[in-house]
Amino acid sequence: MSRSNEVVYVADFNEQRRLSYGISGDLQSNQMLICIPGILETRQSFTPLISFIDGYSSCVVVTVDLCGRGQSDPLRGSQSYAMSVYLNDLTQLLSHLSNIYPKAMNNIHLLGTSMGGILAMYLIAHSAFKIKGLMLNDIGLTLPWMSIYSLYGQISKKEMKGHAILSKILKVDSKLLADVQKQSHFDLPYKRDLMGMRFSNLLQNFKGEILLLYGENSKLCTYLQVNELSAIFPTSQLIRIENEGHPVSFSPIVCSCIATQLKLKKISLHAVDTSQDIDHLMESSNTIQVEHSQSTSKLPDMRMGSGIRQFWNSFRSKE
Repeated sequence: MSRSNEVVYVADFNEQRRLSYGISGDLQSNQMLICIPGILETRQSFTPLISFIDGYSSCVVVTVDLCGRGQSDPLRGSQSYAMSVYLNDLTQLLSHLSNIYPKAMNNIHLLGTSMGGILAMYLIAHSAFKIKGLMLNDIGLTLPWMSIYSLYGQISKKEMKGHAILSKILKVDSKLLADVQKQSHFDLPYKRDLMGMRFSNLLQNFKGEILLLYGENSKLCTYLQVNELSAIFPTSQLIRIENEGHPVSFSPIVCSCIATQLKLKKISLHAVDTSQDIDHLMESSNTIQVEHSQSTSKLPDMRMGSGIRQFWNSFRSKE
């Protein structure tokens, strides 16, 4: 399997800067997986997945360093890091890849971790390319306000080490640490309500496959987000990863779920066979999907207190 580090020059106002990305897998394949990392992650976060997919065929895998992260150039001067900048960079990357891998670009799957999953949804809504599949790593269609505050709190705690030290550890631009905590960082249009930021409208015309991998202990993608996704997209695959928080790590089980979603074929004797584990996860995931055929669906037992659960069911019975 081929692996290489590449660079594309993206237009940024009147200048250009380098956007670093990695290419691996079967370069003659007719499908492509594009991996978008989380808010303070680099493409190195996908290394376990890349190593795993090396044992399979039929997929070009692209991992990207968003600007100011990893090997990609930081923003210049007073320009601030923002979602619109990332989305523009990713759009230019897809156009660049279409010239090199035209066959694979007809069958694109997006994998996004946390913020990367949100960017993937915006790509689906605004990209000229046909996206066949969406895989979300612990992010749903709603980003709760409390989760946002919690996320910012985690970043603030990390900052106690100092911007210079932390940026070196994370391999990110020190200015990024401050910019991601500003309200202006999320500058793309979105719907909002009392619950949080809503993104379901971005997928209103999406007909592709959806896979959600969420942590059992996640504070960002809770049973509310899982049930919402199931209600809007009943055919989506929902897989809970035990003893994981936010985001889900790329363990062999998680990598196998992704390989299964892509319908990859093994080419290596060393490829890990976790099909039975995946079947178990698929079966357990069915227990948390809302049954829409019932007019008074009861809230699934998602480790809620029995008192709260009884209150909810009695409330629904009065509707």
